[in-house]
Amino acid sequence: MGRGRVKKGQATVKGAATSGMVLGVISVLLWITGLVLTLWVFNKASDEIERQTGNNVSEELHAGDLAK
Repeated sequence: MGRGRVKKGQATVKGAATSGMVLGVISVLLWITGLVLTLWVFNKASDEIERQTGNNVSEELHAGDLAK
């Protein structure tokens, strides 16, 4: 959007438009990385809980739903 205005001559801050675009892409990549990392950590924690307790937490949750 900003770079388009620079090309049309409506704005003169090409550097700000470019840095805004770069920072936007970086923020999206960091958000996706954080989401993947969070899901991976929760999955590993769930696996460790199941290993230590000998219980399958997801099966217990489903069994509780069926009992209602």
